[in-house]
Amino acid sequence: MCGMFGNALNAFINNSDVLLHFPDEPTHTPANGTTPSVVDLVLAKNVRDVGDITVRVMSSDHVALEFQLGEGPVKTAKRRVMDYSRANWMLFRQMLNQRAVNNRLESAEDLESAVTTLTEDIVRAAKRSIPLKIVDPYKFSEMPADIRVQIAERNKKRRMYQRTRDPNHLAEMKSLSAEIKSKVAQHRNEVYASRLGEINVRDGSIWRLNKHLRRPHEGVNAVQRPDGTYVIQREEVAEMMADTFRRYHEMPMPPSDDETYNMVQSTVSGFLLQNPIHPINALGLLTTPKRVREIISRTPSTKAPGPDNIQNLLLKNVPRKTLVQLTVIINGIL
Repeated sequence: MCGMFGNALNAFINNSDVLLHFPDEPTHTPANGTTPSVVDLVLAKNVRDVGDITVRVMSSDHVALEFQLGEGPVKTAKRRVMDYSRANWMLFRQMLNQRAVNNRLESAEDLESAVTTLTEDIVRAAKRSIPLKIVDPYKFSEMPADIRVQIAERNKKRRMYQRTRDPNHLAEMKSLSAEIKSKVAQHRNEVYASRLGEINVRDGSIWRLNKHLRRPHEGVNAVQRPDGTYVIQREEVAEMMADTFRRYHEMPMPPSDDETYNMVQSTVSGFLLQNPIHPINALGLLTTPKRVREIISRTPSTKAPGPDNIQNLLLKNVPRKTLVQLTVIINGIL
């Protein structure tokens, strides 16, 4: 490829989420007998995999490229998430305070309706008061071009080994993996050194770095083998856990024990007869907004949300009226 156009293509690849794929053999053989070259390429975006690229000889001096799109979900180059650092918590609480507390929860249907309403109110208030930011979940494009090329080549060797079981492909894959690991470590050190040179007191970056470095990091706990010895290495711990899960899932389900079931039912019934649920206070089942607030305050803010997409950070910023509604729901369930 001409140097000017090749440099332009390289710059485009480095500054986008487009990946470059190419075959192992030349795609253009000049008629004048000069050196053959690879000038026919595949540019892929939002595609999981293009498989092995093969060439088909044509009547022209170029060859046709054949490839197969991999199965599975495509990658989203960018996604929008809530930027909690710019949240308007006053507006968030004002919107939730506009809703009245529903104290009449007399059935399971009432509880379901109250939960749905509260969830929708919190989600609606969050959308209005918390702006969105665009993030790139795939950091692959941040790697230098030479590392990305080696990663693509390593993945290609892995697929070839999985199909052929040729030990030569395995050796090449391991060699590339070791070289990639070394280069990635060097690249991260360079990026870290560059960021250290950019921190200053004015924008608060030095304090954020200080907070990050002082955060305690827990290592992998040692796991005991059946023979009494311990496993410390991460890979060995993962293998041991996988083997344990496999063995337990292969175990047959225990037969139904009617005697145990009847005993549990009888014990629970006897307990409820001797300890009537009303008033619930005697059993300590009622909770209070203060207690709910204490439990919420101890939950990690960065935990992933459930299907309702409500982060713990949102619950930590709800007003007292919403907290009372949540308490009423919890007491209704109890």
